[in-house]
Amino acid sequence: MSYVRKLAIGTAAVMLVAGATAAAAADVAKGKALVQKHCTACHGTEVYSRPNHRMQSLEMLRHQLGRCQQAAGVKLTRQEAADIVAYLNQTFYKFKK
Repeated sequence: MSYVRKLAIGTAAVMLVAGATAAAAADVAKGKALVQKHCTACHGTEVYSRPNHRMQSLEMLRHQLGRCQQAAGVKLTRQEAADIVAYLNQTFYKFKK
């Protein structure tokens, strides 16, 4: 395989990885819209800001979102779940990543 062809394949691979990473970045605005559509149908936002909230980490938040999906019968994509977690964390919890 020629050097130019190897370079072109390598460049394409880097671009694919970079594109996938950018696409996987959480979108807080979409997360907010999804929370308004799915989550606040069962409860208001007060559950996120009450002094005795149970969430202690991002991992707990992700697990709770999974439980809420099951309870509500909502199927979210991984990206939608990431968007919701990002929105809730930025707006209410402020856990370190």
